[in-house]
Amino acid sequence: MNILQKEAERADRAREREKRRKEQEEEERKQAVLRKERMKVREKEREREKETERNRETERKRDHSRERDRERRDTKRRSRSTSTRERSRR
Repeated sequence: MNILQKEAERADRAREREKRRKEQEEEERKQAVLRKERMKVREKEREREKETERNRETERKRDHSRERDRERRDTKRRSRSTSTRERSRR
């Protein structure tokens, strides 16, 4: 009977080890899923930041272009008005 009890205890310990191993594997799998999800979120945030920066750069270029156009028009206007004044003097 003593041998049977020892065998039963060994089997119980083996079942417990197997149960803990499976629980640990499941926990590791859950952690891996969470890590993967966090990586996806970070990647999306980086993409949004890149897009925002591209938009800012585009807007800066657009503003610069508008400013140059405005200066060009103002210069032409001044030039025309000067020419008109000179003609009216004559």
